[in-house]
Amino acid sequence: MIPLLSADDSRLDLALDLANHIIDHSGDAILITAVEPLDQPGPLIVFANSTFKTRTGYSDEDLMGKTPRILQGPKTDQHTLRRIRTALEAWKPIREEVLNYKKMAKSFGKN
Repeated sequence: MIPLLSADDSRLDLALDLANHIIDHSGDAILITAVEPLDQPGPLIVFANSTFKTRTGYSDEDLMGKTPRILQGPKTDQHTLRRIRTALEAWKPIREEVLNYKKMAKSFGKN
């Protein structure tokens, strides 16, 4: 465990570099958005790790400044999306599986 660090502590830079390396080289696809707004246009994508980009075919240029809605397609379950939205509006944790789509319109995630 890394002890609490102050902004002027050089260990903070090391810890951030390490965290960035772990996230970017994780075997899990990681997509991070801004917290708000939930309404249109929606929370904007601010980060996607290399695993996410490899699995989906999207690049940083495709993703940054967009919303996760670009991953949705004809078989994405709207009821699941509403449950997610309801939890987010209440600032509650939620775990759901969503059928999303790769850049070339192939689905991934929940079958």
